[in-house]
Amino acid sequence: MALRITYETDYGINCPEAHCVISRTECFKKETFRMTYNGEIYYNEQSYLDGKTPIAGFNMEYELDINDDTNRYNIVKECYEHLKTVAGFDNSVDC
Repeated sequence: MALRITYETDYGINCPEAHCVISRTECFKKETFRMTYNGEIYYNEQSYLDGKTPIAGFNMEYELDINDDTNRYNIVKECYEHLKTVAGFDNSVDC
């Protein structure tokens, strides 16, 4: 599971098929459940498959809605769905 986006690095390098993967998820409970997740952005899918170094990373957080009827069998997929709502990832394609 991954997302493909168009990404421009801080150095101005355009990556028209950047490959985004979530590498870590955590859930914290205080008054509410907070999901945090981290991931890497690679130049493209081949650089990811070749074990190259990521060109960037991301850290996201959102409140987990436990009042709806959604089952939580695949929390990583839910994190990807949340990531697709974040600016810069909102035009992503599942891959």
